[in-house]
Amino acid sequence: MNEILISALSTIITALLSVALAYLSAWLKAKYTSEQIAKGKEIASIAVQAVEKIAETTGWHGEQKYQEAVKYIAELTQKAGLKLSEEQVKALIESAVHQLDQAWEEL
Repeated sequence: MNEILISALSTIITALLSVALAYLSAWLKAKYTSEQIAKGKEIASIAVQAVEKIAETTGWHGEQKYQEAVKYIAELTQKAGLKLSEEQVKALIESAVHQLDQAWEEL
């Protein structure tokens, strides 16, 4: 019974994240060039992976990891000349975390 519930919830969450990512992609494309979007996604991916790795030794969890990723992304996007809103940074982080989760599931 629990396995069925977990499986159903997993399917629902995956579907919701897919819809959210499609919305994010459309929203970003309307605002930025494909090169800027790719750079933002790359920066977010690097930041999330770095924070996850550092969190293994520091014991960071939840909000602390999020705040560290935001700081890292802000630093890298500034160097790259990208100006992102808080909502855009949050969306990029969520997208990077989702992609990282999917990569782990495939292993």
